[in-house]
Amino acid sequence: MSEDAPDRPPMVQFMRALNVPRHAKVSAAAGVGFAVVLYGFFVVVPAVLPGATFRGRSPFLYLALAFVAAVTSAMLLTTALTVVSAVRLAMRE
Repeated sequence: MSEDAPDRPPMVQFMRALNVPRHAKVSAAAGVGFAVVLYGFFVVVPAVLPGATFRGRSPFLYLALAFVAAVTSAMLLTTALTVVSAVRLAMRE
């Protein structure tokens, strides 16, 4: 192999330059936290507090909705953080 050949594909180098793996980890943690707060507010709190109205639906349906909220918010936050990194990298160079 020649010395100019990169050891990784260009897309991987691009993703590393934008710090995408770190953004994905941070966003996944934030997404899970957001889902836990949503589930707690809409399912746990009404079931525990006296006088609060409890919806008759299964908590498992809300758990599936919390999973969707976690994944969606994590993807959105990852995209936003990566765009910010790309803009900063473009301005620096």
